[in-house]
Amino acid sequence: MQMLKEILYPRVWEYAVIGKDENEVKEAIFQILDIPFTFTRIRPSSKGNFISVHIILEVDSQDTRDSIFRALSAHKHIKMVI
Repeated sequence: MQMLKEILYPRVWEYAVIGKDENEVKEAIFQILDIPFTFTRIRPSSKGNFISVHIILEVDSQDTRDSIFRALSAHKHIKMVI
């Protein structure tokens, strides 16, 4: 049986936020997040159908991390969050 490593908080966390349009994805992120974050990478998919916007930010708990994930995932301009 493999033991899961405990995640200690606060810690820096990265999300990959995927959508169709870079500006819409960025605007959605600005609308949702009220804490400081940084864009680290923006990459189009191999066929150019999607854009991946990577952000990093500090989260203070698992609940905060999950809440941000759910809020980003629920936005109409965001297709997926990793």
